Amino acid sequence: MKALHLSFILLVGHINFVLAENHSECVQVFKQINYQSKYKQFCITDERPELYTFNDTEPSKIASIIIPKNRAARLCVRNNSDGDKLCQTFLESQTHLPEKFQQRVIELNVFKFMPNDFYMAIDADTQYPWACGPNLEDCDDEIRAQLDNKIRVQSINDLNNKLKGKLAGLITNGDLTAFGHDWQLEKFQKFYERDLQVNNYPGLGNHDYSNNVNDCYENNCAERMIHYLIDKIQNIPANSDFRISGTYYKFPSFRKDYVGSFGYSWDIGNVHFVQLNYHPTYETEWSVWNFGHARRDYFYIRSSLNWLEQDLTNAEEQGKAIILNFHSLDFIKNSDFQYILKKHLHQVAAIFAGHYHTYNGLYRIIVNGMYLPVFLSASAYRRKYLLVHFQGDHFSIQSVWNNDDGSYKLVDDLGIYLL
Repeated sequence: MKALHLSFILLVGHINFVLAENHSECVQVFKQINYQSKYKQFCITDERPELYTFNDTEPSKIASIIIPKNRAARLCVRNNSDGDKLCQTFLESQTHLPEKFQQRVIELNVFKFMPNDFYMAIDADTQYPWACGPNLEDCDDEIRAQLDNKIRVQSINDLNNKLKGKLAGLITNGDLTAFGHDWQLEKFQKFYERDLQVNNYPGLGNHDYSNNVNDCYENNCAERMIHYLIDKIQNIPANSDFRISGTYYKFPSFRKDYVGSFGYSWDIGNVHFVQLNYHPTYETEWSVWNFGHARRDYFYIRSSLNWLEQDLTNAEEQGKAIILNFHSLDFIKNSDFQYILKKHLHQVAAIFAGHYHTYNGLYRIIVNGMYLPVFLSASAYRRKYLLVHFQGDHFSIQSVWNNDDGSYKLVDDLGIYLL
């Protein structure tokens, strides 16, 4: 009898396996983590994207998801603050989706995605509400800043539609805001989280936290931006460089510690992307009184170099091509950073940065005697950003101009480079 029961279990398991094999083009979603429940399948027909909507009053719960090769799934929830959709694209299976998707998914979009042939938009210095006229006058024009950021997002969405799902996301290399105030971050999130139709991979710049330490009430500005970044990292998902302690007592108050560079990395196909925020060796610290939890929170920003060395070693062992991102090139000649670059030079394909608002394109191709292309992205008010096409063993770059109507124009071919 036990043998018969075991045979039945094996048979059921085999049936489920065959179903999965027979529908390998389909995304499978589960209500429990680690695929521990019955699943529903959502498939592509005729290679066209398929959009599935769920009852907004009874949204679907999705805790884990199986995504087959050459497929992607974009999940959307309803944002609590303003009712807008908040979406995220997943390119690989996830055993444990972020908490927000386990409560209220309202849309699921399944589409074809080739990890060896995709695009990435790269910009920097959205820096809301920093916006200048032609002669760098009136640089706090909030009306102009809204327009500049609105049409940038519209042009990226236009690109995404034209590329038919091949645009994997947008990397924003620092200075998301002008000073990290709550209303500035809210505007950034409105444009680059809720309105943007692809994933955003942000990094912090000097305007987000470095400039604000001990220059904002209770250091709320720097704290706010770090918490925003933590939430993004935990939802990507990504490998990251930070740790958060539990609450503990140390005279004269309860406290909690946040320690690390808050750098992070993620893979798309054979490309390993790394986000290092302001610059790889940046260090500072501050504290803020947490009124809600009656404790003092301490933030210790540390150099990313130890974590970076291990992260690049792991990527190299997997044969990944490496793309480094950070905000400012002013510290690129640091000897310890140069040592890491030289050690992994055959895997590091390029560096992307921002900080210099007017420059958009190839900045240099030799760094301290090393062949290493370095590209800069212009600020939002300069109306330019970069489009990178990763294809097989190489990548090509174009400069993009966003027009006043939110459309885009490819204006400069910046070359082809080996991965």
